[in-house]
Amino acid sequence: MNLHVTIKNTQIFVVCKIDISQSEYAFALSKTLHMASCKFNGISVDSYTTEECTLPFRPPMIRYSFSNLFSGILTLEYSGELNGWYSFMQEEIYHFSMYNGWYPVGFDVVEEHNVEVHCNHQYELIHGKYLPDTGSWFYSTCGQSFIDCNIMLINKQKSKKLENEKISVWYFDTSLDETVKNLLSASWAATILPPRW
Repeated sequence: MNLHVTIKNTQIFVVCKIDISQSEYAFALSKTLHMASCKFNGISVDSYTTEECTLPFRPPMIRYSFSNLFSGILTLEYSGELNGWYSFMQEEIYHFSMYNGWYPVGFDVVEEHNVEVHCNHQYELIHGKYLPDTGSWFYSTCGQSFIDCNIMLINKQKSKKLENEKISVWYFDTSLDETVKNLLSASWAATILPPRW
């Protein structure tokens, strides 16, 4: 699954492309997201069904069910605001994940996701790779043991980052400077000494 996400203030705009190889396909999205268009191999699809559903640890969701498909690409365009657990859409930090139902989940959904995030240049995507050609960030779930499109963007102008060769610490309160420096200088002990039980 390939996802292109644009963030504008508290809203997300998503173009999602899913490789389909079966005749029926179903997934769920947060109820707060509004489907703008569905296309299969470039042709508009209007014959899908929707129903409210409940998934563990998710906000209220809508199940989308498609039938009479064949091999090809299902392209979805949707947008809206997010809610649910651990959702932060503020100037300092944007964070959303599977707990917010922002990408197709459940039912027939594939487990590997490639995400391209478009946002203001002052943000950095944690665990992301910057793509200078497009001015966007790339994130992938390939090779992860726990699959989640966990998007966390930190505002570089409103935060501070200190790091060593093993640890990066982002924080917003400059009164924590010494604490973070001490943490980083002592971090070698956590990697060498066994834990105390």
